[in-house]
Amino acid sequence: ARLQVLSRYSSIHVCWLSVLQWHEFGSLVASMTASGRIAALLAPPLALHFTSTSAQRMTVARVEPGLNQTDGRLITANCSTARTEQNQRLRLVQYNIRGFTMPDGQSGLDAICRSVSALQPDIVSLNEVDLRKQPQGLQTLAEASSLPHLQFFGHVQGRYGNALLSRFPILHTKEVHVRGGTELEWPKGSGNFRRIGRGMLQVTLDVSAQSSLSPSPVSASAGKTITVVVTHLDHMSEAQRIIQMSHVLEEMTFLKMPHILAGDLNALLTDDYSASEWVQVEDRARQNGWTLPADAECVRLMLRQGYVDAFRALNPATSSPKFTAHTTRPMYRIDYALLSPSALQAGITVEGAFVDSTALGSDHFPLVVDLSWNGTSCRGRL
Repeated sequence: ARLQVLSRYSSIHVCWLSVLQWHEFGSLVASMTASGRIAALLAPPLALHFTSTSAQRMTVARVEPGLNQTDGRLITANCSTARTEQNQRLRLVQYNIRGFTMPDGQSGLDAICRSVSALQPDIVSLNEVDLRKQPQGLQTLAEASSLPHLQFFGHVQGRYGNALLSRFPILHTKEVHVRGGTELEWPKGSGNFRRIGRGMLQVTLDVSAQSSLSPSPVSASAGKTITVVVTHLDHMSEAQRIIQMSHVLEEMTFLKMPHILAGDLNALLTDDYSASEWVQVEDRARQNGWTLPADAECVRLMLRQGYVDAFRALNPATSSPKFTAHTTRPMYRIDYALLSPSALQAGITVEGAFVDSTALGSDHFPLVVDLSWNGTSCRGRL
C-alpha cells in the first residue's frame, strides 16, 4: 500500500511515501454506487434540512490506502515513486459558536461567518447552535461559507443543539438524545431538579459527489461515504461525560463505514498540560467554586477502542496554540475530532491539525483538521 501525503491543504505539491508493510485485515467492503440521493427528511421541530442549488465541485485523486498506527498516533514512511490514482482532501472544522454570541454579549454571527469562510472548510461541526437568538443564523453561515448542505438537531426544545454544514450531499441522518447529564436544582430553592440534556447528531455524507474546488467530475467508481457524529458533552461532571460517551460509542458501533466524532467534549486529557498549566486549571476551578478537573476518561475510552485524536496525531503536548477555550483566557483543549478505526483502514489520514486562534465571534476557537483520503474501496455500508 502506498500513502500519499499532501504537504499543505492548499498545495498541489505531492510527496509519495514508501510502501508500508501491513498485516492483512480481510477483504475491504466492496464499493457501492449510489443510484440516487436520499433526502434527509426529519420531523420538525427537532431537525432542519437546508440544501442550496449552488452545489459546487471538486477534483479528487485516489491511491491505495496505507497507514501505520502506534499508540493512537499516525506514522509516515520514507518517500518513493508511486503510481497516481485518486486522492481526496477534506477540511473539517469543529466549532462551538456559543449561540452566535461573543463573550461581551454582542452578536457574533458576522464574525463567525468571516472566520469560518476564511478557513474554506468542506465540513463544519457546530455546538451551541441557538436558533432562538439567530433564527436564520445557520442558513446565513452556510451561505457565507459556501456550504450548501445543512443539518440541525435541536435536542433542547427543537431550537438549541448541534449542527453540521457540508459541501457534500447528505445521504442519511440520525438524532439521539444522549443518556446521562448533570441534574441541577432549577430555579434554585424550588426543590425541582432538571437534567442538562445533550444530543448526538449523526450525518452521512456522499463525499464522492462533485463539490466546489474544480469543475472536473469524480468517477462513479470512486464512490465514498463518511459519517460525521457531532456531540457536546456535559460541562460539569466527568462521571456524566463517561456515561454520555459510552452511549455515543454504543451508537457508533452500528457504523461500518469510516466515521469521525467531532465536538466540544468538555474533557481535559492530562497529557495535554504541563505541571504548571494543570495547576492553573485547578486554581481556576477553585476560584469559581467548580469541581476540580479530572483526567478525561471519556476520551481515553475512545482511544482504547482505536479512535485517533486528530490534533494529537500531529501535535505534541507542547505545541502552541493548542487550547480551544476560552478566547479571553485560553487554557483548555476541549474540542476534539476523533477518527474511527474504520476511517484509518479505509485510508483516511491526518495531514494537518491546528487551532485557529485568530477567529472571532465565540468564546471558543475553531479546531481545523485536514484529512487525506486514499483508497480504492472506501465505501462502507450502513
